[in-house]
Amino acid sequence: MKKLIIPFLVIVTLVSCTQDSSTDPQVNLQSTLINDEGAKANVCHKGKQIIVSVNALAAHQKHGDAIDFDGDGYYDQENTCSELIDADDTDPNVTELNSSWSGDFLLLQPNDMLEDVGFDISIELASDLLSGSFEVSGPLNCSGDLNFINNTDNVYFYEYTGCSSILAGCQFSIDFLIDGSIDVLVDCDSEIDYTGNLSPN
Repeated sequence: MKKLIIPFLVIVTLVSCTQDSSTDPQVNLQSTLINDEGAKANVCHKGKQIIVSVNALAAHQKHGDAIDFDGDGYYDQENTCSELIDADDTDPNVTELNSSWSGDFLLLQPNDMLEDVGFDISIELASDLLSGSFEVSGPLNCSGDLNFINNTDNVYFYEYTGCSSILAGCQFSIDFLIDGSIDVLVDCDSEIDYTGNLSPN
């Protein structure tokens, strides 16, 4: 009988020390990230983006730093590192931003003897910023579609379709500003540029 007690106690001890850690995947993921010394997140600290261990996030949040946990460049609150506040900081494909803007659009003449010509433009972008459309009224009076090329920080570059006879060889760049407006530059091969600061609709 004594020979059976010792193996029985060993089995009971092993079974009781083993727990099912898969009951809540979200809790397990958070726990894994917090305990993973290699896990990092972006923090907007005193106007500069820094990368810190997730173990230091609580200290940064206490003194008001914005956090970009999913690494998409958009933070969880207003900050000076990014113009947009992230709608879902667990998904790098989801951001929150104004979807349409409009305002004055100037044709910057290459010849200083000519006055700049004013137009109105409206721009609408998809929430992922990868596509959109524009409409110009006034002397141009045309519309077209925008397709994402690339970006540098908060400046996004687009090729376009439409207005081909007027905006031939042009590229749109859109700079997202902290106040919710955008600066738009249409840079054309012909040395004619169009520029404007557009307010959200």
